[in-house]
Amino acid sequence: MNAMQDHHSSQPSGPGGPYRTHAAQAYWRRNVRRIAVLLAVWLLLTIAPALFTSWLAFDFIGWPFPFWLAAYGAPLAYLIIVAAYAWLMGRADRAGRRD
Repeated sequence: MNAMQDHHSSQPSGPGGPYRTHAAQAYWRRNVRRIAVLLAVWLLLTIAPALFTSWLAFDFIGWPFPFWLAAYGAPLAYLIIVAAYAWLMGRADRAGRRD
């Protein structure tokens, strides 16, 4: 085995190959944390109305409040989550290019 093969065999393999930098690994860890937080928010927004239906059983402008949550609140919240992710990733990408 020559020196070049020996060098490559000692490098950890994984996503991004053996040449993945520490900065790239840190970037990916931050990205996974952002995704986890936004997924937790999504899960909370999806499950919370179902858990609190007895407390949400009142009319709002002539319609049951859960109708308003399903028709307008949830889709708006999901769009806000997507916009937040796009904004956060844009900011992270700009910061990554500076480094």
